[in-house]
Amino acid sequence: MLFQSTDQGPGGVCAACPLAKFGSDPKDQRGQACKQMKQLFILRPSNVLPDLLQVPPTSVKNARSYLTRLMAQGAPYYKVLTAVTLNRQKNPSGISYSEAEFHFVRMLTPAEQEAARNYHQMIRGLTELAPLDTQPADTSAGSFDGGEEDSKEPINLS
Repeated sequence: MLFQSTDQGPGGVCAACPLAKFGSDPKDQRGQACKQMKQLFILRPSNVLPDLLQVPPTSVKNARSYLTRLMAQGAPYYKVLTAVTLNRQKNPSGISYSEAEFHFVRMLTPAEQEAARNYHQMIRGLTELAPLDTQPADTSAGSFDGGEEDSKEPINLS
């Protein structure tokens, strides 16, 4: 997993922005007017380029917690195989959503670590040249969360 993160939004530091506060969303008065999304680049052996996983605000805490645990154990995120699962949740209004959970699978082999490090350097260079589009994806064609069943199966990252 390659982690691309920024706490800088178009108007400055997200944590200090009134649009990032819960309750600022004019639609429901509880959510955020400006969603604090995080981006994760996921490497899979079947792909030439990494996939981009947009982590929604409901899963950012889980992502940060996982990355902090890795750092505390001296395991850089780009040297481990990570499984991402979805866990069905309901908000206080009864609306279902999926929350991402991150799980350590194993350390990468030295060859895999070298390949991940090369991708990490390439992606870092590209993202510094062109900022990522953080606009929400058009989901009018359907849901990605797998329907009504909880998805406990990890995304195959190996």
